Amino acid sequence: MESGITVEKIKEWLVYTASLMVANPSKVEVNHKNDERGILFTLKVDPSDAGKILGKVGAHVKALRELLHMLGMNAQARISLQVDVPERPAGYERREPDREKYV
Repeated sequence: MESGITVEKIKEWLVYTASLMVANPSKVEVNHKNDERGILFTLKVDPSDAGKILGKVGAHVKALRELLHMLGMNAQARISLQVDVPERPAGYERREPDREKYV
């Protein structure tokens, strides 16, 4: 990577940014892997914080990916982000709102 941007600096920035978004910042973990397609960062958070990282319709994670993409352009590297989302607990069912209340 050129221009003074290092993988470690990007990793620190990602940990810092994700820690500000979640309720359990001590559980934020970032790993990276280099391959032929570029650098892949993997972000792990507490299961209760997954929704805060993803955001509504994926808006938060999309913004993080855009910022990483811009950092990669500046450093002449392809940077990707993967968020490890834990499985939903057994017996979890999405609750639909009671629409009859609003009619």
